[in-house]
Amino acid sequence: MTDRPQLSVIVITHNREDQVVECVLLLSRLEAGATDPELIVVLDSCSDRSLERLSSLRTEIGSRLVLESIQANSPAVARNRGVDLAHGSILVFLDDDVRPSRELLDAHLRSQQTSDVVIGYLSPGLALKNDWWQLGARIWWEDRFTAMRQPGYVLAYHDLFSANFSVKSSLFRAAGGFDKDCPRLEDYELGIRLLKAGASFSYNPKASVVHMETGSSRRWLDRASLEALGELHIGRKHPDIRKSVFQDRLHHQDCLVAMWKARFRAAAFRRNALLDMSVKIAGSFLPFLESIKAWQTWRNIMGGAFEYNYWMTIARHFETESQFLSWVDGL
Repeated sequence: MTDRPQLSVIVITHNREDQVVECVLLLSRLEAGATDPELIVVLDSCSDRSLERLSSLRTEIGSRLVLESIQANSPAVARNRGVDLAHGSILVFLDDDVRPSRELLDAHLRSQQTSDVVIGYLSPGLALKNDWWQLGARIWWEDRFTAMRQPGYVLAYHDLFSANFSVKSSLFRAAGGFDKDCPRLEDYELGIRLLKAGASFSYNPKASVVHMETGSSRRWLDRASLEALGELHIGRKHPDIRKSVFQDRLHHQDCLVAMWKARFRAAAFRRNALLDMSVKIAGSFLPFLESIKAWQTWRNIMGGAFEYNYWMTIARHFETESQFLSWVDGL
């Protein structure tokens, strides 16, 4: 590459060849600044034809397409490896299952003139046949970005989503990159360090992508444990914000919801094998409940199973619930 690119776009992928090929093709047609953006794809532990199919795109895209294959099974390690290969002064991080808008890179580049970190819009894209979890996820995403659009809203660490954001390369490197030891929520943890370093955050809805949601209720329940491990890691690494990390888990403005959450938390700390099995069995009925349109029952089981799985993971790291609560309070 003869000219140093202003933008280096970093995409990581794992066994999603159709999505990543479409994403890279769309990105290759975008322009930003005086030079074409550098496109870096890090293939993490892929066993499909992603590398073969992406390599064939080099005849069309040219040398600005950089491919790297690693065996890490870690989004943090994969993204950091992408940065190691990057030459741009601005880094744009994207997931492999997004469809970029025409304005995406230009919008990031413009906003980078006045901000250190730019958060882009993730427009939820759904398949023709959507389950209830995917519809709920769409509402969650839209609520988050609607809040960011409100006058006076102050962007926080938990608004940084690795699926679509940009950051100055020098700042990212000085901050130490993504934490490879963070089991999940590594983008949130990076956001904490960037804010502590004095970085300015902004949200630009024109820096948009369509994020094709492919999750499911079963996968989400499995992720409850990783959510817990991620928040534990953040709480240990950043004790000064530990209370805020667990605030929403421990409290709720609705008294009935707060009581319901407390009961699942207490149950998890009792470590009852029969209850563990009951929650697993109840979770297995979610597809059936959806098929018969039993919305309220589905919602109650979904929420309860997630809460229980989350707190069951927390309970493995503390002897009692009171010990955990004291830890949160810094006692």
